[in-house]
Order: sequence, then C-alpha cells, then structure tokens
Amino acid sequence: MKARPADLSKLRSSGSDVTLIEELTWLDGAAVAARHLEDTITLRCRNRCLSCPQPKMRRDIPWKVVSKGLQEYARRPDRRVGEMELVLTGGEPSMAKSFLDIARLGRDLGFGAVSVISSSESYADARFARAVYDAGIRRVLLSFHSHRPKVYHFFTGTRGQYDRAVRGFSNCLSLPFASVSCNMVVNRLNYRDVPAHAAFLAGLGAAPTARAPLSLVLSVLEENPKWENLCVPHRAAAPYIRRACEEGRLPIRRFAGDWTMPVCVGGLGEASPSLAPLARRDSATWYAPRGWTPSGSPPPEAFRRVKASACRGCAMDPVCAGLGRTYAGRFGTGELAPVPRRLSAPGRGERILSW
Repeated sequence: MKARPADLSKLRSSGSDVTLIEELTWLDGAAVAARHLEDTITLRCRNRCLSCPQPKMRRDIPWKVVSKGLQEYARRPDRRVGEMELVLTGGEPSMAKSFLDIARLGRDLGFGAVSVISSSESYADARFARAVYDAGIRRVLLSFHSHRPKVYHFFTGTRGQYDRAVRGFSNCLSLPFASVSCNMVVNRLNYRDVPAHAAFLAGLGAAPTARAPLSLVLSVLEENPKWENLCVPHRAAAPYIRRACEEGRLPIRRFAGDWTMPVCVGGLGEASPSLAPLARRDSATWYAPRGWTPSGSPPPEAFRRVKASACRGCAMDPVCAGLGRTYAGRFGTGELAPVPRRLSAPGRGERILSW
C-alpha cells in the first residue's frame, strides 16, 4: 500500500480559534476523501461525564468565527461538501447561542447532511427537539451511557436528569429524523450491560409514537486522566457486545474516528460488520515494537494512538484507529491481531456517514 498522506485531521481557519476536524476515508490505493467535518461550537456543558476529554470552560466559539471557518471550508475546491456530513459537537452543542443558526448555515452551504452529537436530556423539551429538526439537522447522536439511573448519574456527574434523558430520546424518536442513535461509552461500570441497554433502547424505539430509526453506537473514549480507572480491557467487553449483536434488538455500530474498538478483538468484526470502521482521522500512531510491554516504557508522548507492529500487515490498518495511548499504557497491545481481509459494513460506497 502506498504511504499515507500527511496529517490532514485538523484544519484551522485563517488563524482563528475554530478547529475543523475531518474524518478521512481511504479509497482505492492512496486516494483520500473527506467523509465528515466535525465542528466544536461550544465548550459549555451541563454534565461532567467521567470520560470527557474536553476542558471544562464556560464559553461558546463566537458565531463570526464559526461561520467564517465553515464558509472558507465550503469554498475549498478540493472538498465536495455535497457528499459530506457536517457534525456539530462540543461541549454540549445545544447550549451554544448560535446552535440553530450554525445548523441552518451548514444546510445553506450545501453539506450533504447536518448532524449533532449531543446529550439526550437536552431534548427533553419537545418544542426544542422540533426546532432542531426544523433547522435542518437530520441525524442526532445522543449520549446515554446506562439505562440504570444510578450508573447514569454517576457517570455523567449529575443528579435527577435520568428521566429527562429518557424523555429526550422519546421526543427525538417521535420526529422524522433520518436517524437517532445512542452513544454508549463502554467502561467498567456498564460493559456487562450492553445487551440490556440495547433491549431498553429497543423498547423506546418500538413506542407507537416513534418515527425515526434507532441504533446503538459504541465508543471507547479513553484519553482522559480519570479514564485510566474506568476503562475495561476490550477482550472483557467483547463477549457482551457480541451477545447484543446476536440478540439483534437494535443495529449496533461503531463510533466514528479514533473512538472505536478494534474489530480484531474478540471477533467483533464477524459478529457485526457495522462495527468495522470505514474511515478514521489520521492521528499520529506509534507501532509498538515486537515484545513491547507498557511496564517497560510508556508509549511516546508524541503519539495519540498505539498499534502493534504486526498491525502493519492487517487488512484493516488504513482505517483502524488502534488503541488510545492511555489504554495501551495500561493494557498493552497483546489484544491486537492482524485480520486477513478487509471488513466492510453495508453501504460502504457511500461517503456520507451513517450513524
């Protein structure tokens, strides 16, 4: 395979403080296409999730900065925005004063889809959920990490929000969104609950008022100092994910970019092709030499991701994000094993991300 291009993941707009992050798809040979563009529009949030890598700040990215950055990006001749998805994130993007205006701008600039990564309790107000749909957002990825209230509140650092979170899901499902997805960060508090969590969500999706298709998205965020005490070995979580896939209550998919579990662990790729990555951010990756153990030396700080040296021979290497640096520093790379063929989820030919 030809060498990968230089790191294209972070694109700054004219020296401003807006950072636009592309997710890149490796097509045939060395060709690369932008798959979606992620835009952080605020650093404010109501929750204090234990897995969150974002700094706790009380500010929005100014509307002028965001709008200028998106307009400049859309004018670039090397980016076909009509085939891309604009993903609004944060913090909690729904708290940004210009949230709906930014969504409308993305629609007016011609992005193939506009979506949001958000917390489900933000949509407990049915009128607000409707306003989000009316602004042009068609895909919502709602964070909801446990169907057990005690775990939900502990993980999110909140009290009394569980019922609002469930109501937010119900409100979004009652609207004709193209998709509503639940993001579950798999950790030692909830990994055994993946089948039951899927069953709980399936009950919401089966309600008479539900109109939007629902799926469960699994992520493994681990680049956070607190995360070292919360992460669970992928090999321990894999059997529960496989069981949820086999029970088939809901479609189960992988999170985009770096925050996905390698499908070589526990036979996850065979359990569900939808867990196979199609694209990834070109984050700096260290290939640990044969025989490396974290007890001997930590992964170099210059690298965000870690793979085993044998991963260079894996058919999934161009798109697999490998392991997070914190995770590899605790558990090593022994779980990774090259797979002989490229795993493809249904609809691989589409460049617009499907959650």
